[in-house]
Formats: sequence, C-alpha cells, structure tokens
Amino acid sequence: MAYTNAQFVRMLAGDSGIAARDVTSGDGVSREFYLSTAPVLGASAAVYVGGTLKTEGGGADYTLDDRTGRLYFAVAPPAASDNVIVVYLAVQCVDEDVAEACRQGGLDSTATTQTGEPAANFRAAVLLCYYKSAELATTNPAESAAWAARADALRARATVTAPMSAGAVKRVDGYSQDIKATDVLTTGTNPRRQYYGEEDRIP
Repeated sequence: MAYTNAQFVRMLAGDSGIAARDVTSGDGVSREFYLSTAPVLGASAAVYVGGTLKTEGGGADYTLDDRTGRLYFAVAPPAASDNVIVVYLAVQCVDEDVAEACRQGGLDSTATTQTGEPAANFRAAVLLCYYKSAELATTNPAESAAWAARADALRARATVTAPMSAGAVKRVDGYSQDIKATDVLTTGTNPRRQYYGEEDRIP
C-alpha cells in the first residue's frame, strides 16, 4: 500500500487515528450534533441515518467540521431510537497542521511517501509534534511535554536514519520567520508555532 506523505507523517508522529463509533437518536427536529471525539481524520467518517449511508458536502445530506466534530444535517433525522450512526477515525492533530508540517518539511502532503528527500518525512513529523506541544502548552502542560518528548525522540531517530539537510524551509503562509531544518533536527531548539498569525518563537 502506498501512503501519502501526510499519512506517513501522521504514523511517524503516532497519530494515525483511532476507530470510533457514535450512536445517537434523531428527534425529527434537531439537525446539529457533535461527535464524542474530535478532531476527525478528513474523509474518514461514514454517516448512517436509519441504516442509509448519507453523503457529505455543501448541498448534500450533511456537513462535518473535522476540527470540532460538528455534524450538521440538511434535513433533521427522523425521530427514532439509535438511528444515527457515525463511524470515523479520531485523531489529535487536524489535517491543516499535518499539511503545514509537510510543507515546512519540504513535502507535498498529497504525494506518495518519500518521493523526495528521505529525511523530509521525519522533519515534518518533528514539526507536527512541536505544533501540538505548543497548542497544549497552557491548557495541558503534561500532554504538551509528552508531545515535545515525542518530537525529540523523532529528531534523534531522524539523525540516525538519514542525513539532515541544512537548507531553510521557505515560508509562504504569512509568518515572518523561516524555520531551518537544522534548527528542528540537529540543534534541539523548539520552533513553537503560535496560531492566528503570530510568528514562530524559539525558546
């Protein structure tokens, strides 16, 4: 099986997804539901109402916000017991962060694994772990530390597995500071991306 770079980076970071199944009841009125676990791996959800598989998308049967787990039906499911079933893969990192880590690691997230520099997948996985560590720094310090430790372990593994590139990763996302591959993989510094337009901060 050929994995995309995004899938392989998720595997390296330990976030391939955990199978989840939610069951709830329609009342003929409510159209908005929330999954029990979020984020959701993009395109992994299958939604059934009364045993019928529904179609996702604007103008279709429902929309699903992968980040929040908000499930919104175009038409309220009919009143019945346990007639709404959703199966999906729950993840910890949203798809947008995986794609951004791949880009900064020098990868096309949708391309087949390791079509370029072998170390790039490790570099992207390290960045992804640091992103998650930064996100949890204030709300869950223990989990944040665990993600940082995972990044350190990946960085150490990467330096053994493949030679590191010293080239800078060019940023095109509006942030003001580029991240060098050597900063991430060889010096031990932690580029903690802050969300909503703030620049990276290296402690």
